[in-house]
Amino acid sequence: MSNHTGAFEWACAAFVGLVLCTTPVSADDLIYLRQPNSDAVMSIPATIDDFTGRFITYHTSSGSQQASTSRVEGIKHEFSDNFKRGQRLFESGNYEAAEAEWQVDLKKEPKRWVQREIRSWLVRAAWRQEHWADAGQQFLAIVAEDSETIHWPIAPLLWTPGMIRDADRNIARDWLQDDRPVARLLGGSLLLKDKEPALRESAVRVLTSLVRDPSTQVSGLAKAQLWRNRFEQPISDSEVASWRGHLNYLPKDLRGGPQYLLGAAYLRRGEYDRAAAEFLWVPLISPQHEPTAARASLEAGEALMRAARQDEALKTLEEAAASFGWSQAGRDAKSRVAELKR
Repeated sequence: MSNHTGAFEWACAAFVGLVLCTTPVSADDLIYLRQPNSDAVMSIPATIDDFTGRFITYHTSSGSQQASTSRVEGIKHEFSDNFKRGQRLFESGNYEAAEAEWQVDLKKEPKRWVQREIRSWLVRAAWRQEHWADAGQQFLAIVAEDSETIHWPIAPLLWTPGMIRDADRNIARDWLQDDRPVARLLGGSLLLKDKEPALRESAVRVLTSLVRDPSTQVSGLAKAQLWRNRFEQPISDSEVASWRGHLNYLPKDLRGGPQYLLGAAYLRRGEYDRAAAEFLWVPLISPQHEPTAARASLEAGEALMRAARQDEALKTLEEAAASFGWSQAGRDAKSRVAELKR
């Protein structure tokens, strides 16, 4: 079942590739559930009561039932008019107005799993405006209810070079001292390359301590975040192999940021074909983390240029400009295409 059959369907796809569209269905919802020990998928008209990183709980005419989230191939749910207006505004680039619609919807929506879905879109609207602390607050509200949430792929971590606002720095500084490991992870990520040495050192200490966290998501992402500090020195074959081993250890939906850093390592080593290949994987395996996917697409094109593969580079940059025009990376790709076509 395709999750990318049109622009609007893509817009209402959940961040783990589940179809969460606004198409009316019988009952309240429709669940596409893979059957045990089989590739067969059954569509179940039902009402979803909760949908977490571990289980989907729903009821039908025969009573309440539960299944592992790993068996869910997709769902359909009829969202509110506010939610749908927010999506249309988001797609038009009016992010503040989209946020306003979703905030109204958040107050009216009774189901917690739908509230978490709304918050996931507030994360996206925030980072498209480079409001990283706002994105972080929404994500923290999600994981407070569901620590293994399906929305971990949109954890607002910085993987690519960039600056953050002073307002974000102040909140990130508080997060470094927070009791919540996820808050410390976000704070460490935002401050790892800070202009202030003391904050950089604090971020390193926090992320290093989180590598031992019992949460697979927290520990795995904290370890990969520390790779960002390795680009001032040569990166050896054994280190690249170690990074790839960790990448393969991570759940597939968390590999986008670390995959970007692996591409950057090959770029640093002058292995441009390898770098391009790694960068090109990022928007394929992790389109949900849009800032990273956008930058990876741009850098894939640049790596292909340095590998003397101009036709492929031009096509890649054109795709980056078309897909990520809202971002600085998309705008840079557009400018690069114009240069190459002169």
